[in-house]
This record gives sequence, C-alpha cells and structure tokens, in this order.
Amino acid sequence: STNSTDLPTTNSTDLPSTNSTDFPSTNSTDLPNTNITDPDSDPSPRSMSPTPQPTCNPFDDFNICIAIDGSGSVCSTNGKRDCLGCSPPAFCQDVGIDRDTCCTNFANVKEFSSLMVTSLEELPVEKSFSVVQFATDATVEGELSSVDETLLTLDNMEYSGGATNHASAIQKCQQTFSPTSGNRKKFIKQNGRNRKQFILLVTDGASSLPKPDPEGTAEAAAALAKEDDIAIIPIFISSTYDED
Repeated sequence: STNSTDLPTTNSTDLPSTNSTDFPSTNSTDLPNTNITDPDSDPSPRSMSPTPQPTCNPFDDFNICIAIDGSGSVCSTNGKRDCLGCSPPAFCQDVGIDRDTCCTNFANVKEFSSLMVTSLEELPVEKSFSVVQFATDATVEGELSSVDETLLTLDNMEYSGGATNHASAIQKCQQTFSPTSGNRKKFIKQNGRNRKQFILLVTDGASSLPKPDPEGTAEAAAALAKEDDIAIIPIFISSTYDED
C-alpha cells in the first residue's frame, strides 16, 4: 500500500526561506549615475541643433601637366606615316584644316584639352597647368601657368608628327613640376603644403620609342613619377569608336 500517510512530510515550513529581503538590494540609488548632464560621464553637452556648415575645402590645390600625342598616327590616313610637319599633306592633312594643326583628330585633341582646363578652372582651389607635346621626343610647350595662359598655349600649339615616346612625355611633364628652376617655385607650394601633381597622358596608341623596349621604358618612367607622388591618368584618343 502506498497511502499518502506513508510519504515523508514536506511542509513549506521545512524549505529554506527565499524572502526578497535575503537578496542584495538593487534600489536605483545603488546604480551608477548615467545622466548625460553629468560632466564626468559625458563632457560634451548634447544638442538637437543641426551641425554647422563644414568650413574645410574638399579639394586640394593641384598642378596638371597635359601631355598631348603629336605622333604620325594621329593624322596619318593609314596610321603608318610619321607625318613630320604634316608632310606629305596628301596622306596627313585634312581638308579645311590648316597646316599647323594638320588634321581633325589633332584639332579635336586640342579642343578636348582646352575644355578640360576650362572645366577645372571652376574648382575653388589654387591650380596651374603645363603642356607637353610628344612624338619621337617630347617638348615643353608651356610651363606651369594660369588657365588663360594655358588656353593660349593650346590654341597656338602646332602638330609635330613622328613616332610615339611615352617615356619622354612623362619625364618632360615631371620636369615641369620641379621646384628648383625659375618662377615655377611659386606654383609648387601653397600655405606650406605641396600641391597634388597629375599627368594627363593623351595618346592614340602604344609606345614605339625608345628601342629596344619602348613599353618597358615607359613603365619605368611611370614608376619613377609615382615615387614622386605624381598620378598619371591615361586618356585614349581615336578617330573611330572602339569598345575594345
């Protein structure tokens, strides 16, 4: 028989007391003060007002050298002539284009470069531009100067013709950023900081000079420019649209 009278008694009075008075006190007065007005917990007063308009300029002062391809392939009708001095005209010069500019393609490059300079003029920073034309060799057409002077340089630039020497173009542009000669010093630093330096390499094809490794020489010149914190931005030009 398993009558309930045979089971041990378990009256509640035999259990340990679990009154709330036996637990540690957690009154709010015992908690750390996290009021945001407490200067020890938040030294910066909170405000619901909008933040003020930023006063810093998001742009850096800069110099840009525009290196323009004046090689024969830019104007040659079959892309295989050097077109030195726009000669022979029958294979180099476009109808309606003067001998100094030689062809529509070169005229478009000059116009593109001028539009680029004009657009960058609107940036609220100090800026200067230099111009280099390259073919078999590179020539400095204009040292670092103002927007107006640069536009005049581009307008007066004459087509040269020749091979394609990217290494020489990069080196000549790098020289225009040198702070050691003439009045170029005033273009290098503004408020004690060096300006950003860029080369826009406007070209229609691969390097063909100097031999025996024109592309390797161009890459080496670009690496040296990078070590000088000069960024090179290549811009490919073509008389026809090519997705490749």
